[in-house]
Amino acid sequence: MQLFKTRGLEAFPVLEKNMFHRHILALYSSVLVFSIIIATSVCFAADSRSVNRDSLNEALEGIEVLFRMLPREGHNSVEEFMGRLEGKWTIDEEDRGFGAKRVNLRRGFGYIDVYVYMVIFNGKISSLEIGVFKPPMEDWILVRKTILGKLKKHSGPLFKEREQELFAKYAYPGVLGPFYKSVADKLGPIQPLDVPMKLKTAYDYLMSPMNNSEVGDGICFLGPVVEGKTSIDLLIKTHRVDLIQNVLRGYNPGGRVYAAIALLRMERKGLIIKPEIIKTIEQVRSFNTPVTACVGCFSRTAVGKDIIQAFVNGSPREFVGVK
Repeated sequence: MQLFKTRGLEAFPVLEKNMFHRHILALYSSVLVFSIIIATSVCFAADSRSVNRDSLNEALEGIEVLFRMLPREGHNSVEEFMGRLEGKWTIDEEDRGFGAKRVNLRRGFGYIDVYVYMVIFNGKISSLEIGVFKPPMEDWILVRKTILGKLKKHSGPLFKEREQELFAKYAYPGVLGPFYKSVADKLGPIQPLDVPMKLKTAYDYLMSPMNNSEVGDGICFLGPVVEGKTSIDLLIKTHRVDLIQNVLRGYNPGGRVYAAIALLRMERKGLIIKPEIIKTIEQVRSFNTPVTACVGCFSRTAVGKDIIQAFVNGSPREFVGVK
């Protein structure tokens, strides 16, 4: 009987090798059985949960409240909207520059939180997003169908689903137009350009006044910086300098800073920047609208000129306080 072979595990006696394989198989079987037991327990726990009717009814009432607040074109003053608020909401504001600000409202209703994000210009709502924050998955499984049915009853197919939210967006051109003109008067006009579908999500994100992108060169714990970074990188990778120049003249303060940094870095590699674009970059440097920069777990809120300086000529890590 051959007891030894020559390479790897085969250098052990065949008897020992077979025993080794049997131990591995036994261990694998034990892990598999344990996994099945755990999965069955989780499924059983989920199946054994029941809907809290009071929490569900409160959630459905929250959706009714949300739609009663929704402004109509011509009746979208902030004063009117705030007059329609029912109950106690958490409210905070974010500066967007050019006389615009974003106002965030949120209130809990049973299983869900409902929210409204508004961009306000000259006392009127120019655009808004309304939505529902989902409960934990074990509760969401129980109430998803009912919540979606209630939303569709009011809005049809308008609501879309993200990982944490169900949301719908509305715009009021009568207010957006004057806001866009105010920005163009200062930064120059947005050029009408063809935006391919593969770039549309990134471009729209960087342009939208609903956003103020955190600026970073990598992954940060602040979440949205990933979208800002990946969005500007996509425009750079596809050599769409024209779209980046539009972002520079757009409505997202952090997006404008990203665009300025990208163009100045590209200039160092040989890009010739037109005088009117250089002028716009200097305008973006001069704004006092707060923007957050972050590296890893560290962040710092500052104005455009300081962030641009740090990311183009200095050290972003030192700027945000990384030792």
